Amino acid sequence: MPPSLRSYLQQVLSHTSGPNSVPYSEITKAAIEEQLINLQEIFPSLGISVDEFCTNDGRVLHLLKADGTIPVHYQGSKYNIPITIWLTEEFPVEAPIVFVVPTHSMIIKPGHSQVNSSGQAYTPSLCTWNPSNNLVDLTFELSECFGIEPPLYAKPTHAAPSASPPSSASSSASRPRPSPPPPPPPPPSPFLLF
Repeated sequence: MPPSLRSYLQQVLSHTSGPNSVPYSEITKAAIEEQLINLQEIFPSLGISVDEFCTNDGRVLHLLKADGTIPVHYQGSKYNIPITIWLTEEFPVEAPIVFVVPTHSMIIKPGHSQVNSSGQAYTPSLCTWNPSNNLVDLTFELSECFGIEPPLYAKPTHAAPSASPPSSASSSASRPRPSPPPPPPPPPSPFLLF
């Protein structure tokens, strides 16, 4: 673990007042620091930072987040799914909030069993969270769940426009026969390879 992450977290978690202070209680700060350090050791593609989070009741909080990609194995290939894990103000007593974050060339799979249309994930451990849960186990669960049912797909490419129909003024004998329609495009790839 790079010492810079520990120093960064200690600095962030020491802000108790002011516009950039984080809302975590003193008794949870050491656990938060350890969970984030462990998470980044196992999933180095997840960066740790503080950002503004708008709550459902309209408050804007500065919360810690882990964002980047997690590896997912689907049908024998490895993919990287972009996610953001927000540590709520009551974390680790309360579950974090996890979003799948599609890139401009991806879409969220409609009707996904564990990701809603906004990209928020609802895995079993998120739905039954308790203080003994941790971010590393949650991230392994996300990877496993998304390997069974990928939450993102590559945006489909649009077919080329078809030729204009022949003019009605030409006789039916000289009118070329229309060619059959092109075959349907292949199903979209479940992910983009990274």
